[in-house]
Amino acid sequence: KHVVACDFMEMSIAENRRQHGALGNVSFMVADVTELEQEAGSYDVVFSNWLLMYLSDAEVKALAAKVLRWLTPGGVLFFRESCFRPSGDRPRKGNPTHYRNPRDYFAMFDAAELSPAEGANSSSSSSHLDLFCCKCVDTYVTVKKNQN
Repeated sequence: KHVVACDFMEMSIAENRRQHGALGNVSFMVADVTELEQEAGSYDVVFSNWLLMYLSDAEVKALAAKVLRWLTPGGVLFFRESCFRPSGDRPRKGNPTHYRNPRDYFAMFDAAELSPAEGANSSSSSSHLDLFCCKCVDTYVTVKKNQN
């Protein structure tokens, strides 16, 4: 299997390449995932860590549709996001975070569908994402006393 690491920050990709470049099965890409185009059915797993909270609702919905196209049949999207309310103990100015209730993400990803013409790879009339699991990150619960 092959891993594609994508980040819009060149410095993050450079550090990732330094740490993991010798593995041989990893390629590195500096790109804005909201503008990224990939072949349909090219990934078994898409993992996103603390990205969606910096995107508008429209960008999340568009990305959900893209990811659905990129996944192979039976593929998995795993994303980890911040709490749906601030978790820090310091006031911040200019925080770009969109705090969302998990139900908001459920609705946005549930709305993503592909028809066969768009590249759905099944015998049904559309392809969609199913929720497998949702849970709090134990560290936030323990350290920040924030279950949300």
